[in-house]
Amino acid sequence: MKTCVWKLIGALTALVLTFSVASATPGKRYDATTETCRTFTQENDLEGYKVFRKVCKGCHNRSGQGGKFLYNESKVANAWNRVFAEKYPKCAKDGSWGKLSLEDQLKLNDYLFRTGSGTYDSKDAQDCG
Repeated sequence: MKTCVWKLIGALTALVLTFSVASATPGKRYDATTETCRTFTQENDLEGYKVFRKVCKGCHNRSGQGGKFLYNESKVANAWNRVFAEKYPKCAKDGSWGKLSLEDQLKLNDYLFRTGSGTYDSKDAQDCG
């Protein structure tokens, strides 16, 4: 009887831990610009990556002539949210973001939020290799 109780306690503990670990990686973020909740999708991540490579990296590259060098891990997730909500970088103020539709900006922010500094968790099945 005692063995059965301990097995049940062990199984319940494992179940609780599984659910808490599975929900560790955020599946959504609040967007202050549109005041909506954005759910992450692989399609949006890919589109955001393409926008980053095509638009942002044109200026923010290693030469440093167009702007400070940036890559996705240059900022933590919440800092990327502030960049898009407050639009404080020089490139946002000088009109360089004008060629980006709101949807492209949202996808770009989703991508940078998901892949920003400190977001990789080697113990999370969604993040592994």
